[in-house]
Amino acid sequence: MVRSRRGDGFSKRFYHRLRKPWDQAVGDIPPIICTFALPPLLAVVLDRLNNRADLRQAIADLRAELVPVRSELQGFNEIVTQSTSQAEIDARIKRVLEAFDAVVPESRLSNVERRRRKLLTIQGLVRPLVKFAMGFAMKSGATVEAGIGAAHGVVDAVMESRAIVDRTITSQTFAGLLKTGPLQGLVETHFTRAEVAALERTLRRREAKT
Repeated sequence: MVRSRRGDGFSKRFYHRLRKPWDQAVGDIPPIICTFALPPLLAVVLDRLNNRADLRQAIADLRAELVPVRSELQGFNEIVTQSTSQAEIDARIKRVLEAFDAVVPESRLSNVERRRRKLLTIQGLVRPLVKFAMGFAMKSGATVEAGIGAAHGVVDAVMESRAIVDRTITSQTFAGLLKTGPLQGLVETHFTRAEVAALERTLRRREAKT
């Protein structure tokens, strides 16, 4: 269990906002190879491995790649102290969290869905209210937040536009990273059957204690 501590700020907030939709997305996978789900960062690392000998380098490469993300998340912490009012803090945090919530839906779009979204955007065929709210010219000054409401939530809004996920470096980066190969295939490739069985026994014991 990860205990909340003062000072964790947006780094921990991002991970928790990422983990919940990730678990929901992968939770319905039939347990062919294993009964447990890989956490997102482990899935990214395993997806990059050719063999275990590459593990240290894969982690180092990912850490270096995420330098801009860590810097941005630390910068977001300043929102709560440097904004001009509590109303501004609320609005800015809301925009950031919506971008975080868009990561998994964006990563789960198929190539066909992305091409369709791009084509409809170019042709101006997206739903009018969502189209305007996602950053197109509109005299009434509709906002992206209005677009999310018109699209009935972040997930549907992602189908209409990349505007939400493109708000932050963090959400853009992870939307790409989470396009991993099949998770149970990664387990089968990098773990032996004995290791999978040992992991499942450990998880069962932990669940029994909670």
